[in-house]
Amino acid sequence: MLTTRSYIISGICFILFCLMLTSCVLNLSSHGSPNSTNHNQYLKKVWVGKKWDNLDSFSFFITKIENGVVEGKISRAFVEMPDCYTSSFHPSEFLTDFSGILNDGVAECQFSSKSGKKRNLRLTFKKNGEIEAEVKYDRRVKGQSDVFEPYSINNVFRPYNLTDVRNITVLKEHSFPIELNYWGKVNFVSAKINIGSNDYPAAYLTNEHGDILYEFEISTKIEEVASMIIGVLVEDMSNTSLKRIKIISHFPKAPEVKHIEKTFIQMNNGLFYDSKLDAKDEIVINEDDFKKQKQLAMEAYKGIMQNNIRFLYVLKGDYVFLNEWLFKKEPLKQFTVVDLDGDGLPEVVLCQPVGSKFILHYEDGVVYGNLLGMRGEMSVLKKDGTYASSYGSGIYGYGKIRFLSGILDKKSLARCSEQVYYINHEKVSEDLFLAFREKQWEKENVVWYPFSEGSISEDFLKAWDNYE
Repeated sequence: MLTTRSYIISGICFILFCLMLTSCVLNLSSHGSPNSTNHNQYLKKVWVGKKWDNLDSFSFFITKIENGVVEGKISRAFVEMPDCYTSSFHPSEFLTDFSGILNDGVAECQFSSKSGKKRNLRLTFKKNGEIEAEVKYDRRVKGQSDVFEPYSINNVFRPYNLTDVRNITVLKEHSFPIELNYWGKVNFVSAKINIGSNDYPAAYLTNEHGDILYEFEISTKIEEVASMIIGVLVEDMSNTSLKRIKIISHFPKAPEVKHIEKTFIQMNNGLFYDSKLDAKDEIVINEDDFKKQKQLAMEAYKGIMQNNIRFLYVLKGDYVFLNEWLFKKEPLKQFTVVDLDGDGLPEVVLCQPVGSKFILHYEDGVVYGNLLGMRGEMSVLKKDGTYASSYGSGIYGYGKIRFLSGILDKKSLARCSEQVYYINHEKVSEDLFLAFREKQWEKENVVWYPFSEGSISEDFLKAWDNYE
């Protein structure tokens, strides 16, 4: 017969058993099930190598962790942000989709390498908020442009942060909390970044820890003239919960140049695009108006090259004839017609013997003139508008141009500075840079035409016809 003491002991044992069982269930729910752990802390951040000086690395961001499925994008570039569409809606050529299955805190994913083969990416979500990532991909064999070899990297990754941006100063008067579709409650951060003797604007979305989630492409460089954010306006878009963000910059060293306003429109996936892309869509739809704009641009360019029409010289802030501008009074040597910014309306690039380039850009009935006065700049120009520049022994790079209210804005795509390599301003390995360079070399060069005052009309029409 069981005694009272036996009942008490049995009760205590039963309670202990229940506590142990509960602990096991909780442990299984937090580690054994791919769907039970809250992985929100890993979403939307841009993940970079914990050792910031490790150039043989990559970056990635995760867009979805749901029902045991992980999705995101990976880049061999050291830091690559989610797309911000400014010149077109084409996604970044540096980003590749990856996806995989999450089980017990480890995601086994795959992505396509440059050779077209499926490669493996393993993500291990660590309790301290970091991610251990192992990636296997094809690496180009040195000295053999079309030969690849398998290669792997295993690093610990942490979120990319404002503190990682060199020479940055946050502009508190133009920074504020904001709630956005997809991103949730975040901070809009305006900043200036010092490069040499000038400051240039930057704008980001960050979380409460300063981790950078998104970057707005608002660089507004005019040669050596700095620019700065002076205002940010957030508006609700009609019949939707999406936002429109207007960023206003000015040029403290060039007061005669009007302010630049860039408006970014949010898309359903949370990303933003430059509102000017809407105007481009309208031009494509209205083919007759577009043809008329091209005809007006052609006539304006021809008149300027014949010294019959003035253009707006941006740095001077005044209208001048071409022969009044001539840099260092050097005559013009040659010219070409090419669409530099991808908007369908071509520009005219004029070249002097000293190597200086002068770019005529037609926009809203006005022709703007912008100078590239540094020797070696735009030494090789491709038909897609990208170009190569050389600045001396071991220093060269590749760039792209766009125009902000007629003002030339240079974007560095890649550069080499005495065997230190960059893509999108971030250090990368030599292999990655050489792969970019070879792809650039394969593009077709523009055709240059001699600039002769006696036959400029005939030569220009020939160049225009060949462009079309």
